Amino acid sequence: MSGIFDTSTLIAFGLIGIAIVILLIDRMAVLPRKTLPFIAAALAGAFGIAILRGYRSEKIKKKEEELAKKEEIKEQIKNKYEASGQATQIVEGELEQAKAASKKQRLLIEATSKEEKERIEKMSIEELYKRT
Repeated sequence: MSGIFDTSTLIAFGLIGIAIVILLIDRMAVLPRKTLPFIAAALAGAFGIAILRGYRSEKIKKKEEELAKKEEIKEQIKNKYEASGQATQIVEGELEQAKAASKKQRLLIEATSKEEKERIEKMSIEELYKRT
């Protein structure tokens, strides 16, 4: 509920209503004079508790909003990290292929016979790394 009908406002109006009734009863001289301070203290205590609850609930709401924002930031960072991890794996794969191609070219240059060149052409990446 929002606006005029939230819990704090209803409690405040209720306490004001009770205070008005007590003052009217006191003016009519039905209420003994010695009990008026106790009733006023009880109303003040109830009103203070209502205010404290409202303050604490607002504080908790703010904290929950902050935690939700932090959770969103964490998810964004996690998504970026996962994306960068995948990109890193792709780049590492491309780097390994480039290294293998370079190694194959070097072996082809160093090859002396036609048979050796054909054998080097047919080598896989693992065989290239085992060779050198």
